[in-house]
Amino acid sequence: MMLQSTEYVPQQWDYFVHHYDDLERQKKDTKMVYRKTDGEKYVGLSPPSDADPLGILYPRAGTLGGCSTHNAMISVYPFDNDWKYIQKITGDRTWAPSKMRNYFKKLEDCQYLPSSLAGHGYSGWLKVSLTSLHLVIEDQKLLSLVLSAGTAMGKVRFGHAPT
Repeated sequence: MMLQSTEYVPQQWDYFVHHYDDLERQKKDTKMVYRKTDGEKYVGLSPPSDADPLGILYPRAGTLGGCSTHNAMISVYPFDNDWKYIQKITGDRTWAPSKMRNYFKKLEDCQYLPSSLAGHGYSGWLKVSLTSLHLVIEDQKLLSLVLSAGTAMGKVRFGHAPT
């Protein structure tokens, strides 16, 4: 429900940040947000001439639990080369990929794979599961994004079965 929660007005705190001190350089960012004279927001490279530049949206939540109420809660395990790089620049062998995998296995409670598969933990405190695809179908904005991404990648063609 992350997409809906970031737009839930009673807890929505919209902060805007600038990645550059130079406003003209900042305006070249496609994610730049402007407030139009009617109060609506415009995002993009061609704002109305009288729009007020706000910055890049950095959504925050004003509620018990703070921003954890609207974070996507995505878990990603790094590639071994990432751990090797950290090990190399720190000179610390505890960053070795095998050691880091063991730490991850201790904290992970993998709920989307059979417990017989190696490389994952199944009794840690961090529950990791897959999102129900019903959420995608029920959320028209999210469904539109998924279909658009698939179409752009040549994986979805309306009226034809994927090949």
